[in-house]
Amino acid sequence: MLRSSKLLLTLVVAHILAIGAITQSKAGPVTLPFNESFNTPSNDTSFSTNYPAFTTTGVLSRTVDAGGILRLGSGSVPASTFTTVTPSPVPAGGIMINIDMGFNGGAGTGAASLKLGNNVINFHPGYNGPPGSFRVDGPGLGTNQDMGFVPQLGVLNHVQILSLPSGLFNITVTDGTNPANVYTTSFTNAASYGGEIGPAAAGAPSGLFDNLSITAIPEPASLVLAAAGLLGTIVSAHRHRRWSNYTYSPQS
Repeated sequence: MLRSSKLLLTLVVAHILAIGAITQSKAGPVTLPFNESFNTPSNDTSFSTNYPAFTTTGVLSRTVDAGGILRLGSGSVPASTFTTVTPSPVPAGGIMINIDMGFNGGAGTGAASLKLGNNVINFHPGYNGPPGSFRVDGPGLGTNQDMGFVPQLGVLNHVQILSLPSGLFNITVTDGTNPANVYTTSFTNAASYGGEIGPAAAGAPSGLFDNLSITAIPEPASLVLAAAGLLGTIVSAHRHRRWSNYTYSPQS
């Protein structure tokens, strides 16, 4: 347990140092919706050519295997890599992020991580002290949280994040081996909204990623207009049906 605690402490330090360096960079801008399923096998050298939307900062290798899985790693402690994009323009109504992520290194030596602006969220498959050890790194540094289950090594878990302009990030992690296991949490950092988004790795990582999607959420005003437009269409169709069903009877 002491050894594992030291390993996680090293990971925290690695994350802090890495985040401090990358907040000064700017990842490639992408219009929304943005979807990447990593279907083109790539080695570290060809990754930038095959996936030009991403900006990579860090020293770890980036490969896409024949099964369509992005792998970040491996490296020695402390080492870090961020492979990210930045929404442009930044939506005024909110951003929905979906990604499948996991880790297949040694339990307690690294994490499945995702960069969200000035923050990084991460959890630790195979680690049980506390189970999963979900943590938010960056401004307002968090502590390791009990996920209620231990994600398995080498398994992709589904992560969904609702990011709002207020800086609120609502996070849901669904266990890749048992969808009944769901962990939810949130954090708030207004400076992270609309910032870099993408797979991350720190420590001695072997991160696994697939099916990244980033979608803009309409503003409330847009939803009202859309509803009004739908109502108008329904009323117009109703009037058209009434007119088409009317039979003209000339007066005698």
